Amino acid sequence: MRKLTRKAIASLALGLSALTGCTELIDDPGILAELYGDFRQSRQTPDDIRPLITPANVKTTGVPIIFAELPKREQQAILSIQTTTRGRIVWVSGDGAAFTEYNGVLVGTRGLGNDLMNVDTGEVGPALRGERSTATRVNRYMNGLGQIVAVPFVCDYTRQGQTQVELTTGLYPATQITESCTGKDDSFENVYWFTPSGKPRKTRNWINADVGFVDLEFLTN
Repeated sequence: MRKLTRKAIASLALGLSALTGCTELIDDPGILAELYGDFRQSRQTPDDIRPLITPANVKTTGVPIIFAELPKREQQAILSIQTTTRGRIVWVSGDGAAFTEYNGVLVGTRGLGNDLMNVDTGEVGPALRGERSTATRVNRYMNGLGQIVAVPFVCDYTRQGQTQVELTTGLYPATQITESCTGKDDSFENVYWFTPSGKPRKTRNWINADVGFVDLEFLTN
């Protein structure tokens, strides 16, 4: 396992202090100091946190955590739960970047720039459950004038069935569903992997053209 530099450990420890206001805290401060931190460049520095995400370390945390990666920006972080409201879970990193998801569907971001403010998912949920094959979703963003702009997309859904999905902690059984969406100016393809009990195991959700996709691994589901 690759060890973190002293500078990286210090940065991760600062990330721990930034999370002390969260509703869920890990029991073991040593593991926290290794796992929690802000979004950092990945794969280009020796501070890649992937080697630290082992099943043993995840189990020791004692609370739900996720691993988030922004491939286009080559950034990654471990996040914990800040709040849960009517099924909408806000996951936050040490530097305040936040992702809100509802049953695995990304419905908001904060702290990334050009954030996704919210999403209408009334038809998306039934489509992911296999109750319909098409749906309309509406993503909302804030423009340069401080106005919320609604951007509609028409989406088709393809269910692959039982497969395996690879997380940083290993391979797991999952049901894969692909959401292919087309709008006036943009199109994207989200992918969801659900556990046999229907919980999200991993997701790839499009944020916008600037940020790209975010991959979320639900390490404790």
